[in-house]
Amino acid sequence: MKRIIFLAVAIALSGCASTSLDYTAPEPRSITKGVLIDKSFDKVWDKLVEKLSSDFFVINNIEKESRIINVSFTTNTPEKYVTCGKTVRTLNDSDGITEVSYDPAASSSYVGVNPNGVPFNIKRNTKMTGRVNIYVAPVGGKTKIAVNSKYLLKVTQSVIEYGVPNSMTEEIDLSTSSTYIGGNGFSCNATGELERAIIGYAM
Repeated sequence: MKRIIFLAVAIALSGCASTSLDYTAPEPRSITKGVLIDKSFDKVWDKLVEKLSSDFFVINNIEKESRIINVSFTTNTPEKYVTCGKTVRTLNDSDGITEVSYDPAASSSYVGVNPNGVPFNIKRNTKMTGRVNIYVAPVGGKTKIAVNSKYLLKVTQSVIEYGVPNSMTEEIDLSTSSTYIGGNGFSCNATGELERAIIGYAM
């Protein structure tokens, strides 16, 4: 477990607020990307196409002869499919201590403190798009299926300070096989849930 602790703005003025940030990077995960199914190719292919068509996927390309299905998707709950660990933010002000805990892959809101020790509201909205290549091929009387996903996580952070709104968006790229590594030890990786679900469609 990789853990990073940041001490945020703390003003040496009586009565001013301060914050602290405690971040823990996600543990590496072993993701099942492929299996051999004890069913015929045609049965697996037809079932997979049916299930994909009825879920939140958009089928971009499907070639039975080439054994490839390419789909895309959009979700407002990216924390189901990727994780960026755990962030704990602590606010210490005149009202006491308030703690907010969240996965950075998920939408969240908390109170920050500017260099003058004045609190202001921060809102994070996360959204994710992705593309998935699904390879399906006959192996004897069985069928092999392999899933590889690419994810683009967008995090929009909005703040209102002194009544003035401001926002910025960060994009995070990762895949089934690759981990995103950012600054200060920040990282994100796939949970394996999307890959598991797609393989399950074919079972």
